[in-house]
Amino acid sequence: MLRDQVITFLEATVIFLLLTNAVSVAAAAYAIAVATGLNTRRREAKALVVDKANAVLSAMWPTTSR
Repeated sequence: MLRDQVITFLEATVIFLLLTNAVSVAAAAYAIAVATGLNTRRREAKALVVDKANAVLSAMWPTTSR
């Protein structure tokens, strides 16, 4: 009787640990996806600012063709 209860408890513990590990992997994958997305958006915003600055500077000081 006690042996069966111990085996059942250990099985339940293993399943619980597997589930919590799966949740941790999913959370890490989500965090990586969010971080990558933010980095991409930041890069796009920076490129937009650089393009606008170049346009303004080109309008103020046009380059001469030689």
